[in-house]
Amino acid sequence: MIGFTKAGSQRYRCYVCKYSYTPTKKPQRYSQAIRQKVIQLYIDGAGLRRTARQVGVHHQTVANWAKEQSEQLPEVP
Repeated sequence: MIGFTKAGSQRYRCYVCKYSYTPTKKPQRYSQAIRQKVIQLYIDGAGLRRTARQVGVHHQTVANWAKEQSEQLPEVP
């Protein structure tokens, strides 16, 4: 046992290989529908903070989700 994650899950460490892990994952805090709504608002031109206020999430969460989505787009030659 080495502590807790920011989400509150217990972290463990293997004494042999020093690998740290969380045996059970917590469910995502926000549903996929909320994530899709955030991305759509952002794509439609609402800023990070406006989108965050409308949906009720932190503006950094909007930025993180937008970055995740942009990384999944295909490369343009």
